[in-house]
Amino acid sequence: MLSSPKKHPTTAWIKIALSLSTLLGVIFAILTQVPAVLNNILISFIAGILLYIIVKEFLPEKKKGQPIFFIIGLALFFVFYIFIILARK
Repeated sequence: MLSSPKKHPTTAWIKIALSLSTLLGVIFAILTQVPAVLNNILISFIAGILLYIIVKEFLPEKKKGQPIFFIIGLALFFVFYIFIILARK
C-alpha cells in the first residue's frame, strides 16, 4: 500500500511570500536591464525545460508509445516556423 505524502504546515507568512514572489519578479525584471544574448539564452533554457516536460508527459510509462508522431509534429512545426521567419524578410 502506498503511503500518503506528508503535509507540511504552512504559515501565513509563507503564503504571503509565495503570493508576492511573482509580483517581485516582475518588478525586478522591469528595473533591471538584461543583455539580449542573456535574454535569448534564458528563453531557450526555459523552452528546453518545457519541451522536456512535454516529451516526458507524452510518452507513456508502462506501455510502449510511438514517439515518432511527436517527433514528426515537432519537425513540421520547426519547418513551418522557419518558413514564416523567412517569409517576413
